[in-house]
Amino acid sequence: MSLDLVVSELAEQLWSEESFPAANSLQAIAATDTEESSRAWNVLVEALMEGGLDVSLKSSQALAYYGASGGEDRLDEVLQVYRRALESRGEETRFAVVDGLRMILQLDPGATEKVVPVLGEALEHGFGELVEKSEEAGSVAELSRRDVWSDRSLRDVFNTLVEATDHDVEGVKQVIGDDEVAFFIDACFDKGR
Repeated sequence: MSLDLVVSELAEQLWSEESFPAANSLQAIAATDTEESSRAWNVLVEALMEGGLDVSLKSSQALAYYGASGGEDRLDEVLQVYRRALESRGEETRFAVVDGLRMILQLDPGATEKVVPVLGEALEHGFGELVEKSEEAGSVAELSRRDVWSDRSLRDVFNTLVEATDHDVEGVKQVIGDDEVAFFIDACFDKGR
């Protein structure tokens, strides 16, 4: 079977229950130096942007492996995709992106300096959506803890930022605004730090 057909078949599988093995295989093809690498990459990006939670999560994880294992250019490419995804979608995509960012931190702690600003953007988008949805809050400062912790993507952003403090405390300080400090402290205590 040619690589062209393999990518097509994997793309179909990615949108089914077999999404995890398909995402991993597409990531491996995207990392090759073949004509099909860009096609495999595009399938993963599309799945992150347009898939439901399961498909987005698997694609985000595959993109994280791609970014963490291929040098700074690949990492920058993945972070750019994550930023686009944060701008274009809601909580499920944000959750998938943050999961990918956490995976990058685990695979390559040296990437923390580049990952933390994207976590800050995820925080900003998440709080923006919460304020928009809230009938009572006109700003982040007016959100309740219950509102914030009920959004699992925001909870995940804070937990990942807590993990990032192991590698770049100053960077994390820069993305936590005055209105978010109390929520960050809650996450620190929740993580036993």
